Amino acid sequence: MAVTYAYKGILANKYTEGKVIAINKDEAAFKLKEDKIIRKIIETEKLGAKIIDLGASSSRPGSIPVSEDEEIKKLLPTIEIIKKHSNKLLISIDTFRSNVAKICIEKGADIINDIA
Repeated sequence: MAVTYAYKGILANKYTEGKVIAINKDEAAFKLKEDKIIRKIIETEKLGAKIIDLGASSSRPGSIPVSEDEEIKKLLPTIEIIKKHSNKLLISIDTFRSNVAKICIEKGADIINDIA
């Protein structure tokens, strides 16, 4: 059974199979207005995604990761908005930091995608 999965490192890239939706990681979640995040949630659900993966620190080779505090500041408001507006999507957190993972789980995330 295939599970549709959305990546919200918050990209207007849609993979042709419709299995992954990416939403530009450079457009940090904390800068997105709540209404834009809500539109992305609705779009993601309409495309059949069951899991949305939130990433707030780039893991690209050569990239400089944001601080732990900055990563948390980007993720927590987005988790809160998703929980408030969707009871269908599971929230996965894309991080290599155990403390970020712990805090996000405490705030309602469902899955940790450990990219360490």
